[in-house]
Amino acid sequence: YYCIIEAASSLESPEAFSERQYQVGCTLYQSLDEIDLEASLFIVVNLLNKARIISPSSPSLYKLNLRAAKKAKGLSSFDLQAFYAETGISYLPNDSWTNDKETTLELYTIRAEASSYQGDFDTMKRYCTEVLSKDHCTLVEKIPCYEVWMDSLARSGKMKEAVDLGIVVLKKLGCKLGQSRVSQSMAVVLAFTRFKREYRKLIPTLKQVEMMPLMSDPVAKCSMKILFQVSWLALYVRNQVVMQLAILRMLYLTLEFGLAETSPAGVGLGGLLIMHGLGDWKTAMHTAEVSRLMQHRLEGHFYQPCTNLVSLCVDGWTHPVQSQMRYMMEGYTLGIGAGNTDWSFYNILFFIAVPLLNGR
Repeated sequence: YYCIIEAASSLESPEAFSERQYQVGCTLYQSLDEIDLEASLFIVVNLLNKARIISPSSPSLYKLNLRAAKKAKGLSSFDLQAFYAETGISYLPNDSWTNDKETTLELYTIRAEASSYQGDFDTMKRYCTEVLSKDHCTLVEKIPCYEVWMDSLARSGKMKEAVDLGIVVLKKLGCKLGQSRVSQSMAVVLAFTRFKREYRKLIPTLKQVEMMPLMSDPVAKCSMKILFQVSWLALYVRNQVVMQLAILRMLYLTLEFGLAETSPAGVGLGGLLIMHGLGDWKTAMHTAEVSRLMQHRLEGHFYQPCTNLVSLCVDGWTHPVQSQMRYMMEGYTLGIGAGNTDWSFYNILFFIAVPLLNGR
């Protein structure tokens, strides 16, 4: 196959052959239906990228490269994700930040994200800084870059710096956890005292979960994402005060604004607090069930492995561990498909290791 391509390409100049590849790519793009185009997306985009021809009649190459980068991310192919995102950025018109801010933001963010996955902190920082420096981008629009930056710090072993950054971002969003150790300790005492007094009434029934609205407030949705990152990062650095504050904030935001992507995992973490902080195993078990039902109500599966793993940490104390393993495989399968490789890995690790440790 490759010999035939090499022989065919040698029959004409590189410029002419690149133009021919572009023509083939245009023909495929115009003739394929949506399903076939998705299946052949990398081939079509590669052909169109060859000649770097930009004309009014040509497909929007930066949008096609963004689509290819998203597909590569879903396949956990981070080198391809970086390649297509960077190629898409190179095709952006000079006025893209004004005339197509949404696509430009997505390209820069997904390129920074790929760098984070690759462990390239400097490149991640360069692309994130470009977005964060734009005054006409709102704070909500900048949140994905803050998420990537926190994730990259965590991958670099700088967990405490990631937590500190998350606290700063949350303050900008109006969700204050406190900057000093003293203010955080005072806040968690007040929050936990209130929670202890009313938690049985706060945790919704399964019927109430079915009726809960989806979260629509953009600031609240962004706060939920950052709070979830802060909660598990604080666990790594053994900052129980910040961890508990973040979990309680997620619970109250969910009850006030409705279901967000991270609500199921946040409610599951609340179950851990109820179990180990208050000693109420029965309510904790119900909370784990509530978190799984919340997850099934949401369309996306990116946080499915997080929810399933947190639920296992609750149910593992009260149910036979083997009966919970199906949730680990479910979390792994759906999480990988959604591009959440980190938490999917933890799910498959538990799926293999826990039965072995229990003598299965």
